[in-house]
Amino acid sequence: VVVERDVPFERVVDFPAPAPHPPGSMRRFDVRASRLGDGFVAAWREIAGVGDAPPSRTQSDAALAASEDRLRFALRAAGAGVWERDLVSGAATWSAENALLYGYDAATAQASVASWEAAIHPDDRATVRAAVQATIDGAQPEYRSVYRVVRPDGTVRWVLAAGRLVRARDGTPLRLSGVNLDITDRKLAEQRLAESEERFRALTDDLPLIVWLHDGAGNLRFVNRTYCEYFGTSREEMRDGRWQLLVDPESGPPYVAAFADAVARRAPFNAEVRVRRADGAWRWIESWGRPRFDDEGRYLGHLG
Repeated sequence: VVVERDVPFERVVDFPAPAPHPPGSMRRFDVRASRLGDGFVAAWREIAGVGDAPPSRTQSDAALAASEDRLRFALRAAGAGVWERDLVSGAATWSAENALLYGYDAATAQASVASWEAAIHPDDRATVRAAVQATIDGAQPEYRSVYRVVRPDGTVRWVLAAGRLVRARDGTPLRLSGVNLDITDRKLAEQRLAESEERFRALTDDLPLIVWLHDGAGNLRFVNRTYCEYFGTSREEMRDGRWQLLVDPESGPPYVAAFADAVARRAPFNAEVRVRRADGAWRWIESWGRPRFDDEGRYLGHLG
């Protein structure tokens, strides 16, 4: 098929098992072949064991159909599609789920590298091409890229693409195959969170109060401008646990322990501690904090 039609070949093939296996035993293989220069390269993968008689084609086909149906259901549920690019012939294939992800008619759209690239957002196209080429050139072991696609109706979706490269024994790239996952909902959530955090920072920077924000692990992630001016520090310097250097050795440990307990119990926090101000003076401050949770009840940290 590869020689006569110059197209990639993929079949499930049964062969009689050689001695010393019992007479009539069969072996089942998944066979793939692609043209390489003036010849072709074939790959064989055994997918069935030896039996005393040839396996039932009806039973095998039924099991295969059930397996493929489960895979299609999983792909639809995940908003994912599988794809493959033959780097020798230039041909491309994709699943119905992948065509729908790009906004194409799964029944009529023909998979091709051109149709795939045409759907990529113009601002992301060069980056995606570079990621693919880097994988082919061996600069990275696997292909991975996040980009936008523009469907024919103008809808923009975010895609996470991951793939693996198959090479011939001499290192020649043969094919790149992988999966596309629709991550639009996650991207939109990240954008909403970023916008919310930006509004929060703009608001708190103008408050005459020391404001801080910790993540779910208890690490300091944000302080407002008043915090920086009061302690004579910067936001970058206060990352993680460096804020503990601002408290005195006597009142500091009980304060830190009280905060750690509030984080562990996801409970409100209130404690006093003696701190060193920017001018070197030691002052007593009182802190209040409340735990934050997302819509699904996951703990996001404390705000105080």
